[in-house]
Amino acid sequence: MKLLFLCHRIPYPPDKGDKIRSYHELRYLAARHDVDLITTLDDPADQRHVASVSSMVRSATIVPLHRASAAVRAGVAVLTGGALTEAWFTPPALRTALRRALEREHYDAVLVFSSAHARPALASGVPTVLDFVDVDSAKWAAYAASCPAWSPRRSVYVLEAARMRSLESETCARAFATLVCAQREVEALRAIAAPRRLELVPNGTDTESFRPDAAVAREALVVFSGAMDYRANADAVIWFAERAWPTIRARVPQARLAIVGSNPGPAVQALAARDGIEVTGRVDRVQPWLQRARVAVAPLQVARGIQNKVLEALACATPVVATPAALEGIPGARGTMPAATPAELADAVVQLLTDPARAVRLGAEGRSFVLEASTWDSRLSRLDEVLREAASSRIAR
Repeated sequence: MKLLFLCHRIPYPPDKGDKIRSYHELRYLAARHDVDLITTLDDPADQRHVASVSSMVRSATIVPLHRASAAVRAGVAVLTGGALTEAWFTPPALRTALRRALEREHYDAVLVFSSAHARPALASGVPTVLDFVDVDSAKWAAYAASCPAWSPRRSVYVLEAARMRSLESETCARAFATLVCAQREVEALRAIAAPRRLELVPNGTDTESFRPDAAVAREALVVFSGAMDYRANADAVIWFAERAWPTIRARVPQARLAIVGSNPGPAVQALAARDGIEVTGRVDRVQPWLQRARVAVAPLQVARGIQNKVLEALACATPVVATPAALEGIPGARGTMPAATPAELADAVVQLLTDPARAVRLGAEGRSFVLEASTWDSRLSRLDEVLREAASSRIAR
């Protein structure tokens, strides 16, 4: 097939939640079809990866996303009834690139990754499959609920939740099919919309890249991994460091906490001043940190979809202490210890730090769970089927 892949953020390197899924979708489809990619470059550090992405596909159009211009577009959207998310990720140059691609090529189908570009793609008239991954409006509503009533941010989040609900409802009713990554996202979308067709395509795990290393000794190390410019991650690790870490450190003085992820803001960077905490910033590979750690933590208060940080730690045979929100998208996950409160988180982490044999057993259960839960290729075979059916629907017309 000739496919157009429209993505809100350059799908490489696979080092954060959305980019992990979009990278594997692009890799899988480009190995089987002629794929043209249109995407934005929202992080200057990713400029060095443009050649790698371009080599994966037939053609790649990568549009710089300038934050100042994006902020202006978002401000205009607030005043004119649009969604911040859509305005931020859709610069005029991207619309131009999309129009030109459609003028020069007869595509069999369009795959849109995330809701931000759903409307421009649907205007093309080409059968369109939307991968919402998770329901963004529910995420914004959760952000609003987590804010104090007096906070100005709360009003912004409430407004964005409402506008994203409208966008999601409109676009999934028009698309050939809409994909989400977890059963609770299926339920969340059906609660606000009437999708023309809704498909569950869960995330896989790269169990070759993420695996235990028998040559590496486990340490009294606790790891939190994730993109640190993502608010849910930053809020979670700050909450954990302030509320649970002092107890852990008092009970296990040699314990260390590594906060591993790109673009930590000032509040996260400030955590490095606390005893036993290291803030790494961007790393080339998170695997060595997970392979050395005795335990990983996922203390998220707001979480949508499937938490790749949990699956990656389990694939490395590292047990995970996580809040119910972080585990909700991975039902039946072995190798995990649920903990809702700071005291419960501290107790669970201390148990694993002070009982290495138990940590090893739990980690082995996690690795086994991930191996059974399927590879990316087996998960994405369903995506391929849906795109073929979308292409066939164009022929039938």
